[in-house]
Amino acid sequence: MNIKKIALPVLAVFFASSLAFAATTKHDHRFLTGKVSKMMGKIAKVETNEKTDRFISMKDAERDGVMDLKVGDHLLMEFDEGNQIIDIDRLTQEGKPEHAEQDISVFGKVLSYDRAIRDLALETPDGKSKNYRLKDAASTKMKNVKSGTMVLLRVEGENGLVNDFLIRK
Repeated sequence: MNIKKIALPVLAVFFASSLAFAATTKHDHRFLTGKVSKMMGKIAKVETNEKTDRFISMKDAERDGVMDLKVGDHLLMEFDEGNQIIDIDRLTQEGKPEHAEQDISVFGKVLSYDRAIRDLALETPDGKSKNYRLKDAASTKMKNVKSGTMVLLRVEGENGLVNDFLIRK
């Protein structure tokens, strides 16, 4: 068999999958801005631009690089299709995110998943394996994914945490 006849379609599918992942995640996710109105111990009450209240733990904010939340801070929050917060960023006075980050896509086969520590072992197409930590929202979705499943991960460039994924067949 001619390797070029096989390689080109495989690369085309992989490229299309990456584009589909980027398009899907941006269209299925929504963004809200809000202002911290009250601190209750290690929980921040945020009044959103939709006139609803959201509650953010200091632990989740710090995991996203937002340290020392205080009343009056303006935030940008990203929600997945299940309405779970998957990313938090503080906005500057100019209204720009403090930690503008580049997410990367990683494709591979699930080797194992440890729910207790939210650790995913993934084998990439080149046969190498790597472990990734999952954020809470991604961890909740991962609980029904079996070993051997092909996935496309969305990994935050700044901290290396997986904030979302798609199952690929």
